[in-house]
Amino acid sequence: MLRLLAAAAAAITLSLAATPAQATLAAGQEGPLPIGDNPHPCVLYVPTDWQPGLRLPLILFLHGSGGKPTTWPWRAATGGKGYLVCGMSYGGQDDGGAEGIHDDAQSITKMLAFLAATRAQIAEQYGVDEHRVFLSGLSMGGWGTNFYGFQTAARDLYRGYAILAAGLPQGSALDLHVLRDKPLLLLNGEQDANLPAANRGRPEYERALAIVTQVVIPGEGHTPALATMVGPLASWLAGIAEADDCSDGASAITWRDGTLHDVPGEAAARPDAALLACLRQQEFVSRAAPDRPLLLFVSSPRGNDTEPPTTAVRDRERLQRALFRHPHAVATPAVAREFTCVRVDQGSLDRRDHPLLQAGKAPFVLLLDRERTAVRVLPASQLSDTSLAAAMRALLTAEQAAAADQRLLAARPLLPELTRLLAELGKERQALAKLRQAAKAAPANKVAARSEAIVELEARLAGLRARLRQ
Repeated sequence: MLRLLAAAAAAITLSLAATPAQATLAAGQEGPLPIGDNPHPCVLYVPTDWQPGLRLPLILFLHGSGGKPTTWPWRAATGGKGYLVCGMSYGGQDDGGAEGIHDDAQSITKMLAFLAATRAQIAEQYGVDEHRVFLSGLSMGGWGTNFYGFQTAARDLYRGYAILAAGLPQGSALDLHVLRDKPLLLLNGEQDANLPAANRGRPEYERALAIVTQVVIPGEGHTPALATMVGPLASWLAGIAEADDCSDGASAITWRDGTLHDVPGEAAARPDAALLACLRQQEFVSRAAPDRPLLLFVSSPRGNDTEPPTTAVRDRERLQRALFRHPHAVATPAVAREFTCVRVDQGSLDRRDHPLLQAGKAPFVLLLDRERTAVRVLPASQLSDTSLAAAMRALLTAEQAAAADQRLLAARPLLPELTRLLAELGKERQALAKLRQAAKAAPANKVAARSEAIVELEARLAGLRARLRQ
């Protein structure tokens, strides 16, 4: 990763003076971030829970036309905690973006280098979790997220992308393959003139196998009000953090997200047929690849991190561990590679008022065949790793089933190593948490040592997860 950044930074001749490693902003502060002697400084917000030695996720945010570097709206969306937020300038353009964004090859190369230099400087001064860096932008910056994020030279540099008040530009040379299995948020106001570009781009992003979440804010225009954006932004980050959380297992499935809408409230003479008809009308089903069966994991919302988890949320977590996370599960993940897997938010729908949902109190699993002609409801009481995998195999071709068997054979020997890594990682995280909660400020060298150990373990874990997903 660092070698890639260094190579990108060396791609052009930018005058970047050496920057001291000492942090100039304290926790909870925001201020200018000069990048060498570049005339277009950025702005950085350091979260309230930062301390020397930690490596925190980083959000790089590109502002809109006529604007200036800003940490809005991400500082609000993160609650000021857990993420370094950098308001980017357009320092790779001679005019700093004053005359709009330039999408020619030379300008893109310069901006890639400027982004790399900015990222490297923040990492040196404040510490960055290189596996959790996000690229985002609003309006002009949203187009820039396409131009600077979806390039072959930027492959594997970002954990996810958020395009706000923009969409997919037409006629530009982009490498959408870098999006494979990466979360992508599209957010627009309902009255935003760029919404058609987002709608047009969504299927293109999905064909590149991006994990697309699209949010259209009712009644809002080109730049939605902050109050309407904070929730969707925070929820998107929380979903990624949940997928990355390895405290109780390694996420083994690439999920899409969906929400149930317009579920009939009346009873049906043929419940399975009525449920199938209802599901066919759901956007997350109609957009799914037509040549793959679907696994729908229907559950209650994720919940508020500031409140104790409800029984429904605890049930969802328990079932996710049992079915979809290594090392607790191994058969279901092996078969799930042949499915489109969607986490479905049941939202505020009460099963007592919606007979079609009564067959399975959330959480439960729905399986749809490739032709969308049959649906099977599997309640939590009937689910285990092996039972769900068996039900899923019934929807596969002989070739797909054989491929799943090969993955299962390859995965089993890796699980003991995964178990050891998870245990070590849990101990290091607990040790770091105790240091941070101590009455006296923990010595920076001890915090750094724990943080480095966590980074090393997470890197080993990422490599093991990649082997499990082959």
